[in-house]
Amino acid sequence: MNAAQLFNLISCQKARYLHSQGATPRLQKRSEPFVPPNVLRAVYAWFYDGFLHPLSRKEIVVGELTAHIDRLVSGKKGLELSKIIFASGPYSAAIKELALSVWVLRKRFITTNKIFIYYINKDYVKNGALDFDKLFIKRDVTRSVYSRYFRIEPPNKLIEKNAKAAKKVLCDYDLTCQYSRLCFPRLFEYSVLNVARLDRELKINLIKQGIADPQEIPKNLLTDYQAIQIKCDKTKRAHIDTNAIKDFLGKIEYPIYFLDFEAIGYPVPIFDRTKPFEVTPFQFSLHILNAPNSRAKRYEFLADHETDGRSQIAQKLCDLIGETGSVVAYGAAFEKSVIKGLAKLFADRRKKLLSIQSRIVDLMIPFERRWFYSAKMRGQCALKAVAPVIDSKMIYDGAIKSGLEAMENYFAMYSANAEKREDIRRALLDYCKKDTQFLTGIYRKLLTLTKPKEEI
Repeated sequence: MNAAQLFNLISCQKARYLHSQGATPRLQKRSEPFVPPNVLRAVYAWFYDGFLHPLSRKEIVVGELTAHIDRLVSGKKGLELSKIIFASGPYSAAIKELALSVWVLRKRFITTNKIFIYYINKDYVKNGALDFDKLFIKRDVTRSVYSRYFRIEPPNKLIEKNAKAAKKVLCDYDLTCQYSRLCFPRLFEYSVLNVARLDRELKINLIKQGIADPQEIPKNLLTDYQAIQIKCDKTKRAHIDTNAIKDFLGKIEYPIYFLDFEAIGYPVPIFDRTKPFEVTPFQFSLHILNAPNSRAKRYEFLADHETDGRSQIAQKLCDLIGETGSVVAYGAAFEKSVIKGLAKLFADRRKKLLSIQSRIVDLMIPFERRWFYSAKMRGQCALKAVAPVIDSKMIYDGAIKSGLEAMENYFAMYSANAEKREDIRRALLDYCKKDTQFLTGIYRKLLTLTKPKEEI
């Protein structure tokens, strides 16, 4: 049992009951930091430099509990325990892990005097070789760790004490809990939790009153925005505000450039003039539509995983996108921020890049504002929820199905062989191409809705 499981048992009576019954929680996969292997080796060489206690970098098991001891060294007043994390602050999970480490060490009759977390300095800018003393901030978290430590009891005692009573406990619906899908399976299908823009506290209060079905929500608690969703769920017919869509499309000018980026944020900056977690684009797809009924032309670019592709991306965008016409993206704040970053970085292309940024139109607006809504969208307006509603053929059925998977696959190229890297490249190009291809299809469909009305 690790720290996450232990502290769930400590804080949740229902979890203790389920644990006592042998229920298996669906644990969320913890994502690994995007740090290339050679850089990770350099970080650890710096962090573990010097004389370490023999228990450093080892796992200790005490009964049901398993704790990883990171770095244990002799300090001025006793042993010091340190943990390095690739995050921009000493977040709660690391504090819990250290508390469990202290607990198991004490069972081995080892007392720690000071406890530290090394975390990323998000203001660090890479210029040349990495300076780990500036990249990482060292913080004393002794008091925070011991406040957690004193709450730890052996799990069997917790279960014996609370298992019977816990069966009747109604918890506060912490849906991030590892047991939440076991406790509330119906809520994860379709429920009041899926009603967009409904206050979270109100959702929980409704559930506690036994109202899980969106159709049972009192009408006086719903805004016009939410009422559209409830009505569409009931009638199974789409809601379409033709006039609003027509006004929106009237502001889009030809030629239209449908644009999508994929980017990654390295916690340890890989390229010069970048900060930790800075969004670094590595790929784009572009479909150009010159007239409503013309065939869209497609362009794409994918940087090598070990190369800073920002200069090439900036240059290609300047070459492909003309001085006039709208640039269409979905959830366009991301595309705007990427182009703004490129303009800041490359002064010789700044004017053109800022011109491109100023012409970006967000195609999510008609769906976000409920000018178009279908029950099949299930309260969402993301591209992956909208595209298959517009056209059942618009589905992400390739090897990569999300932006997170795109980042993970791009990063995986560092450790892949040549054949696997080529497979990943093809999958990345296919995924990004679909984004702009589907944008083109959605735009065409919206155009048809502003003409003679048709059923969807």
